[in-house]
Amino acid sequence: PLRWRKPRMVFVNSMSDLFHEDVPSRFIEKVFDVMEELPQHIFQVLTKRPERMYQWTWDNASNKDDDWFGHIWMGTTVESEEACKERYWWLQNSIAATQSIAFLSIEPLLAPLGPLPLVPAGINWVICGGESGPGARPCDPEWIRDIVRQCREAEVPVFVKQLGSMWAREHGERGKGNDPNIWPEDLRVREWPR
Repeated sequence: PLRWRKPRMVFVNSMSDLFHEDVPSRFIEKVFDVMEELPQHIFQVLTKRPERMYQWTWDNASNKDDDWFGHIWMGTTVESEEACKERYWWLQNSIAATQSIAFLSIEPLLAPLGPLPLVPAGINWVICGGESGPGARPCDPEWIRDIVRQCREAEVPVFVKQLGSMWAREHGERGKGNDPNIWPEDLRVREWPR
């Protein structure tokens, strides 16, 4: 990213977790050093370990300017109501919730979630979608509708990423069910935070 001239949105760790327990703190520090140097880009960091993300970012923010984090969006994955209860507190109390964009990635959505901790919890964006792949489990579109409804009521942007491979197969489509043109119209929601 140091050589990129045009601003980009970068998903930092698509198939990994920067805050996995086997990732050394020094490595995380190097990643953040690069991100900090490049405020023209937006970096999205997603983790299933928001406890470590919370601790690491607060431990390393004390010697930084107030706006060092603004272009680094932090999110946690929640796939069930239990995971949401376990993980969202760490995100809502993170630096991202106070200085940047804190987001929930509800993917794969495996069950209805019930009430989401959106406002005033400091969650600024929600991404949701069904599971993809050959062994994908079902995702009921009603679960996604409920998430969209809650986000609308809380005025939180929501991005419906896909309806999942099982939904696609059931509707004679191939792939992940990620073509909004074939979805029910009310689920064609792809909003971004400001």
